[in-house]
Amino acid sequence: MHEVVSAHERTLAAEPGAATALLALADLYAGLGRYEQALEYYGRLDRANRTPEVEERMADVAAPGNLVEHRRQVDI
Repeated sequence: MHEVVSAHERTLAAEPGAATALLALADLYAGLGRYEQALEYYGRLDRANRTPEVEERMADVAAPGNLVEHRRQVDI
């Protein structure tokens, strides 16, 4: 997992608004129950690419007792 996180972080270092890396890290942290980190990445993604799907994911991690399974493709 550390390698996956590092790869996405390198992508973000080169391109801070890289939507794919932001979404991947946000989903990864949400899946691990690390909601504050997930919310940080969803927030960055939301500022760059506001979509209903990102808003929904942010709402899920803001209220983690009510998580919704997200497996569909998000177009960003």
